[in-house]
Amino acid sequence: MIISPISSAEIGAAVELNNAEVPNVVATDLEHFAELMSHRGVVWGAHNIGGRNGLGGMLVAVEPGTTYNSSNYQWFDDRSDDFIYVDRIVVAPAAKGQGVGRALYERLAAEYVGTARQMTCEVNLDPLNEPSLAFHRAMGFGQVGIKLDGSKTVSLMAKELA
Repeated sequence: MIISPISSAEIGAAVELNNAEVPNVVATDLEHFAELMSHRGVVWGAHNIGGRNGLGGMLVAVEPGTTYNSSNYQWFDDRSDDFIYVDRIVVAPAAKGQGVGRALYERLAAEYVGTARQMTCEVNLDPLNEPSLAFHRAMGFGQVGIKLDGSKTVSLMAKELA
C-alpha cells in the first residue's frame, strides 16, 4: 500500500469514492473537494492495495485556524488550537478489511505527533454508522461531545497523540 497526496488528476476518483459512502460521509463535488485540498492539512489517498491499482481509500484532515466551513470542524476549532481534524476517511468496498483505515490514521498520527495534541473527528450517531464507531473506538478515539448537525446527530471524538 502506498499513501500519498491525492493529485489533481485523482479528484474525480476521490469524489466518486466519497459519494459511494453517503450518508456515512457528506456528499461532495469536484469544486468542494478542490476547496478541501486548499486548506492546511492533508488530503491523502491509499493506492495499490492488494495488488489493485487506483484509489482504495482516502483521508482528508484539516489543521486548526483555517476558514473551513464545517460546523463540526468549527466545534473543535472553537475549543482548541492543538488538533488535527479528520474531515473524512473513506475506504473502497474492495479494500475494506485490509488495514487501509488503520494505515491512514497511523500515518496521520506519525505526521502530527509533536505538532498536535489530538486527532479529532465526528461519526454519525443518527443515522447510526456502527462500523465507523467501532473502528474509531478500536483506534483509541473517545467521545468528547454530541452535536446535532443538520438532520444528523454526530459523536464528536478525539484521540490523544503521544
